[in-house]
Amino acid sequence: MTDSVPTIYDVAAGAGVSKSVVSRALSGAPGVAPATLARVKQIAAYNTAAG
Repeated sequence: MTDSVPTIYDVAAGAGVSKSVVSRALSGAPGVAPATLARVKQIAAYNTAAG
């Protein structure tokens, strides 16, 4: 059994946004709404811990 690392696609699907938004949010690029940033970070943290 192998553990799979969550991908940007997994985070995007979980947060209900595009992979581009996830990329911008996680890299700290401007233009991501605060609520979206929080949701992406929450999903990414959960997937990393669960993955």
